Amino acid sequence: IKNSEKFSINLYTGASIGDELDRVLACIERLKLKIPYQSHSDLRKLINQGKVNFIDIHLCHVSRYIREEIFSSIDVAIVETSLAKDIYIELNEAHSLDMKNLHDNYLPELYTERSINIDYVDDRISTPDVRVNPKRIKGIVLTNKYDSSSGHYLFYLFNNKIC
Repeated sequence: IKNSEKFSINLYTGASIGDELDRVLACIERLKLKIPYQSHSDLRKLINQGKVNFIDIHLCHVSRYIREEIFSSIDVAIVETSLAKDIYIELNEAHSLDMKNLHDNYLPELYTERSINIDYVDDRISTPDVRVNPKRIKGIVLTNKYDSSSGHYLFYLFNNKIC
């Protein structure tokens, strides 16, 4: 995208993405809609000024609302791949390969409130990977950086104010 082109994005996330991305998106003012979480004061200002639309829902509902077509369709996905036309995979080499099998990727049935059969922390009900049609994979984004932690203020608080 060339700098002279006007564009905006709707950003749906399945969790907090941290201060870094929210700050950058606020600075360039190209964010049209953010779902379901925001973490930076600059982005909050734009939301409160009505310059960015924001839907504050519990993050567990995002995937279901997309699948039920409550939210508009996704054109490009970086993390959530099941419904996107084009997929870019992030390969973050900062994380250890020991994290393999940490996730249990389970996609609940649509239109059901059926309970998920997990009773213990080590129960698994699905697969440790995400299955997609390889023809939809348009690229791999290589990174080597840990995500920013939105909870860093807790360490500051305990170390400098409480202890």
